[in-house]
Amino acid sequence: MSHVQLEEHIIRLREELDREREERNFFHHEKDKINTFWEITKSQLEDVRSELRTKEREMEEAEERHQLELKVNFDWRIVIPSRSINKK
Repeated sequence: MSHVQLEEHIIRLREELDREREERNFFHHEKDKINTFWEITKSQLEDVRSELRTKEREMEEAEERHQLELKVNFDWRIVIPSRSINKK
């Protein structure tokens, strides 16, 4: 290789190196964005799951209260008519 050819080859290699560095930086940046998105999404999922557990507990408590109210109302229907019958 002549001196000129070597210089041209060096120029091409440097250009290729620059392109490779730019590409590496681009993909590194993309990887960071994806990781950040993953962490945010993971945190949001944990929050939603926590909210769901809270709502499920609230629903269970509401159902228990409802069943208790039904029992109390049913018990009062039995007690009240029997008092009325005894008074007559």
